[in-house]
Amino acid sequence: MSNMKRLLEKLHPANVTGFSPKMAAIMGAFLNQDWASPRRGGPLGCFSITSDAFVVSGDHFLGSVAEFESNIKLYVDAANLNGAERAYWDELYARKVTDWRLHRGAAMVGGKR
Repeated sequence: MSNMKRLLEKLHPANVTGFSPKMAAIMGAFLNQDWASPRRGGPLGCFSITSDAFVVSGDHFLGSVAEFESNIKLYVDAANLNGAERAYWDELYARKVTDWRLHRGAAMVGGKR
């Protein structure tokens, strides 16, 4: 079974209980699944961590990065991923999340640095 198929099974909200529909939508977005779209704005896509440490996805404001990362860690831990699955999950996270806190010095104003 491929890493993606194993993650789809292990991270599916039916197999990881105790989390909100919002969290299911977030986790589904990492796997290109629409497990629980927010009521407005459609499914989530990629995520951006703003320079002031908030998380957005398209026109969805998701909250603080500390809460986002904490809830993702709790969810992934609850899924009991093995080493290879966890490594694959980390790759997916890196592909789907842009952290603009890392780019503070490169900000441009009016086309000039």
